[in-house]
Amino acid sequence: QQLKGIVDSLESAGIRLQQFRSNNKLIDLSKEGSFLFEQMEQLQADKALLEINLRYYNYLLDYIKTHQEAGDVIAPSVVGISDELLNSLVLNLNELSLQLSNYRSSVQENLPQTTALKGQINNVRNTLQENLASLIGASELSMENLNNRIRKIEGEIRKLPLTERQYINIQRDFNINDQIYTFLLEKRAEAGITKASNIADHKILDKALPNNAIRIRPKPSSNYMLSLVVGFLIPLIIIILREFFNNKILGKRDIESATRVPILGSVGHNEKQSEIPVFENPKTALSESFRALRANLHFMLKEKNEKVIAVSSTISGEGKTFCAVNLAAIMAMAGKKTLLMGLDLRRPKIHRIFNINNDTGLSTYLAGRTEYQDIIQPTNVDNLAIVISGPVPPNPAELIGSERLVDFIDSMKKEFDYIVIDTPPIAIVTDALLIKDLINTYVFVIRHNYSDRSVLKLVDELYTRRGVANMSILVNDIQVKGYYGYNYSYNYGYGYGYTYRYGQSYYDTEMEITGFWSKLKREYKRRRN
Repeated sequence: QQLKGIVDSLESAGIRLQQFRSNNKLIDLSKEGSFLFEQMEQLQADKALLEINLRYYNYLLDYIKTHQEAGDVIAPSVVGISDELLNSLVLNLNELSLQLSNYRSSVQENLPQTTALKGQINNVRNTLQENLASLIGASELSMENLNNRIRKIEGEIRKLPLTERQYINIQRDFNINDQIYTFLLEKRAEAGITKASNIADHKILDKALPNNAIRIRPKPSSNYMLSLVVGFLIPLIIIILREFFNNKILGKRDIESATRVPILGSVGHNEKQSEIPVFENPKTALSESFRALRANLHFMLKEKNEKVIAVSSTISGEGKTFCAVNLAAIMAMAGKKTLLMGLDLRRPKIHRIFNINNDTGLSTYLAGRTEYQDIIQPTNVDNLAIVISGPVPPNPAELIGSERLVDFIDSMKKEFDYIVIDTPPIAIVTDALLIKDLINTYVFVIRHNYSDRSVLKLVDELYTRRGVANMSILVNDIQVKGYYGYNYSYNYGYGYGYTYRYGQSYYDTEMEITGFWSKLKREYKRRRN
């Protein structure tokens, strides 16, 4: 860039010198003029070199400040600067920058080696800026000194004759431009030689053609493998955590490990809208499970006068009333004269199932407002009568514990073969325990995947400490295939098992096949047949 400007100045100075000599017929200078001319020429040459150095210092300082990462910085030796410290710092900065570039192409950005290298580069940059500031200050002082000496010689030249003085100025401009031009030509030649002599530290082994290119990232096979592993690992972790934190009753082992109360049986999920599916759909698998319960109860009620069955649970929502209603209905459908009593005086439900008005019932009888003949009502199920709870009284516990209930149950034993009593939840109120002496067997309802495992401690305590004998557990709302009792495999008596499974035409309604493989298998069998 400086050569382009100096060529024009050199040509202009040469033309001026030639014209001046021709016009003034001047051949040589006087001794005094020659002496002043030589001094002025030397000072101008020194000033020109100093300006080149100062430009380089400013260029390098601006480069360091504006570029966060140094590249190939022009070395001071290329422009004729022989400052050893500056040369060493620039060389060190270039080497560290090249090393950092190599690191980034092979290792990650946040590794300790890369971080340490960045710190070294920052230290060199700071030292280089301080050195450049010092050199710029020293150069500016030298420039000011040269300007003072030049002004002094120019004063001496003014004392010379006008023609000689003008000749000296023109000759000086020509010689100065010629020296600078020659100097820059030499430095450009040296820089070209230096550039040509540099040997690259890498070679092209093979051009990056599409047919021999290899993808580095992303790697589909690794990604697919990682996705497969994570796809299995995450559900496994979720399942383990759910099992670990799940405190619900999920299997037979949960019950057998927590209590010694025997398991009477299990009841599946009610898929129908009806609250009495054993009567409206008697040939379903759900109805068959209640028949199995009825058969198992025969072993619980061994004596002829044992007729009273209490159905209870720990909390609301476990299906106590549903089981009591259907158990009473299935007994009545077997030809047994059965009475269903709604003893849950706090939250009565049976009247809604049979669509009966709840203005009178057991609570009005126990309060002495009605007679027992008025509260016994027939149903559309043969051999089944019900006694609804009646209006909610303010003192249900006192009414249940009264002698009037004892007399009523004694009277009903004479008229009915079985009495099924829907009692309040034991964990909420103690109403059900008030009549334990009147009950021949307790059926404690536990809902699968709903009841908490802590309820088993209460059941075991009632069985072992509070004198509630002849107790059994009924597992309600089984929905998990493979759970004991599911597919409705029932054990009648002591180990004599009769299994009724879907697909054997025992029931009117079969379980709907929802799985993909199950549907495919069913379609294959249909086409084969």
